Amino acid sequence: MFTAPEAYVESAPAGYFPCKKGLTALVTHAEFRRFAYRNEVWPQEDGVDLSRASWSAARMLRVPTMNFAFAGKARHGFRAQVYVLVDGEGQVLDKLVTCSTAPVYNDALLALIDGFRFEPSRYKGRGLHSVMPVDFEN
Repeated sequence: MFTAPEAYVESAPAGYFPCKKGLTALVTHAEFRRFAYRNEVWPQEDGVDLSRASWSAARMLRVPTMNFAFAGKARHGFRAQVYVLVDGEGQVLDKLVTCSTAPVYNDALLALIDGFRFEPSRYKGRGLHSVMPVDFEN
């Protein structure tokens, strides 16, 4: 069973979700929490064992060849961070650009994510919905 902590979205700090230096923040803390809330990404079961022996972290299995031609002249020095939700099988369910040097190209950037393959986090061998940051740099 997955449940959100009480007042999860309402208790979000004011301001934008943090970005690496040189990137423009595109979502607030509350917007990011709504993304997580909508996708129910936290395990809150009774008796959850949080030891490292029980968990394995999510990771990317395959990254296709990246072509930033969609960004035109902005492709030189193009950087962005995308958070990706994958299901227990590693399929992409949702994605959100949180930071970018050229926000006008967010839709094209999100289309690239569909070619990625992911391994979800696992709890006692069971695949879980996982949110992963994916950084892009050209």
